Amino acid sequence: MPPKAVPQDPAVRARWRHERLAGLAIAPPPGTTERPAVAERHLRSHGPVTERDLAGWANQRLGAAREAPALLGDRVVRHEVHGQVWLRHVEGPGAAGRAAEHEHLAQRQPGPGGSERGPEEDTPRVQLLPQWDEFLLGYQTRDVVLPPEHVARVVPGRNAVFRPTVVVDGEVAGVWRRTTSGRRTVVEVELLRRPTASLRRALEAGTAAYGRLLGRPAELRIVGA
Repeated sequence: MPPKAVPQDPAVRARWRHERLAGLAIAPPPGTTERPAVAERHLRSHGPVTERDLAGWANQRLGAAREAPALLGDRVVRHEVHGQVWLRHVEGPGAAGRAAEHEHLAQRQPGPGGSERGPEEDTPRVQLLPQWDEFLLGYQTRDVVLPPEHVARVVPGRNAVFRPTVVVDGEVAGVWRRTTSGRRTVVEVELLRRPTASLRRALEAGTAAYGRLLGRPAELRIVGA
């Protein structure tokens, strides 16, 4: 079926475009009372985010990202951490936890290896994330979870090609890659800090879980530590 012709009458064309793009605009046209659907969905699923995150996700100007949350009224909650304002949706699952995590990371004091170390008996939460995971790509403001001094390790050449990341307790702690030979799979992890015994155990557990996903045993190899 051939595509429908674009109406020539300006008023009809404007209505046609609105119907075609319903829900895709970060903020509704001026003079309307509808809520900005994309902004609300993004805040609900990704919050807390900054205005830059919202604008980058929608590929629209920063001004629109500032207007949209205001139109959502009390459905958006603002948290300020060291001068940076974070926005979250009141219905966003886990949003309060992520905001608390931002607060915690912002207040951390560096320890040996450039990162605060928790008690040895605490079991770290380890995630082996794929190359294009939204944990980093879904945001413009990444320094809360990826310290600027380590960006080049995760994005060599800063060319927007991200390496798969190792995330420990909500912070990027290294990169990883998989090599496979026959039935043998090796998960090679390059950490940004010296691993503790508990982190090694958590990495081993994460590697075993990854092997179960693949349907074959997976072996952990830590390099550069």
